[in-house]
Amino acid sequence: VLFRSVIQMLRESRTSENFNEVKIELLDNEHVVASKFVLAARSEYFAGLFRFSNNSNLEGDSGQIVVNIPCSKKIMILLLDCLYGDEINYETLDVLECLEYMEILRMMMFEKAYNSLKDYVFHELNFN
Repeated sequence: VLFRSVIQMLRESRTSENFNEVKIELLDNEHVVASKFVLAARSEYFAGLFRFSNNSNLEGDSGQIVVNIPCSKKIMILLLDCLYGDEINYETLDVLECLEYMEILRMMMFEKAYNSLKDYVFHELNFN
């Protein structure tokens, strides 16, 4: 019960301006915000980015940390859903979105999620 409430609080924190100090700029001229703590705790990619980059190099005009990620907002939201503990439903994605998501998962070293999505795409292409 406690574990579920912690996960629920993490999910709810995504909409709070107070806890989302990272602005993620995306390819489609959109952006999303996220918690540096959650990003670093759940992703080696982000942990390394924050650890090895001088945060002043990543800081934008508003004092937020600004990171550029080469994907669309839809794909980044799926990735954040995964990082914040939500289940991902691949059935909402078309083939091109699956490929884009696979590339981001590969880039960020999410091997388990990458392999799961790869298996899903392979299965869908073979049976449709």
